[in-house]
Amino acid sequence: MANVIFNNSIEGGTQSGYAVGMDFTVNSAVTVTALGTFDAGLTAFPATPTPNSADIAQTLLNAISSGNIPVITVGIYNVATGVEVSPTATFDYNDALLGAYYAIKGSIFLNIPALTLAPGQYSIVAAGYNEYLYFGNMTSVSPAPPPTAPTFDTLLGALTLSGDARINGTGFGIPPLAFPTDYSTPESSPDFLAGTFIATASAPDGGSTLALLGMALGAAACLRRKLVR
Repeated sequence: MANVIFNNSIEGGTQSGYAVGMDFTVNSAVTVTALGTFDAGLTAFPATPTPNSADIAQTLLNAISSGNIPVITVGIYNVATGVEVSPTATFDYNDALLGAYYAIKGSIFLNIPALTLAPGQYSIVAAGYNEYLYFGNMTSVSPAPPPTAPTFDTLLGALTLSGDARINGTGFGIPPLAFPTDYSTPESSPDFLAGTFIATASAPDGGSTLALLGMALGAAACLRRKLVR
């Protein structure tokens, strides 16, 4: 079953002007099928009821009229090499209502070709948040109390939240999507409402063992029927 790995809360955006990443360890191979971004209050779906739907719809209209439409980019990076290993998912809020994106809880997603991550350390990185669409920072002092942290799905031990919460930027301007080199203390829980992905634990050998087992059981059943006759 495919699960949302960093499952973001519905609301809680606090900051812009940074590219942010969260490290995780792949203990056994997983298959990624979609990349996503925190969507503060489901901005891309203003018709979806949330506690501040009217404000969200107006914020999106303000962004469009000002020409500062958010374009969020998300990718998965190999921590050892700093190289992006996934396709880049682009969430352009100019076409956010065209149906390419779908929402799960506080995130929107785009499907990607199935991507297998081998055991190793990776970071889910997102960039492009601006004053019209914030990401959430669990260590932010404003607003108080801080937003609700996303939950992390380990896929029954295939994944571990590990390493650091990473950040690039100064808080001014919009840094591009890149592997963040600045980081805070190691995470005990996800630090950001930002990038996320959907994944499932991969079969150890791509499922061939199960297929061969099924063929063997089928052949044995046929042999038994022949012997009974």
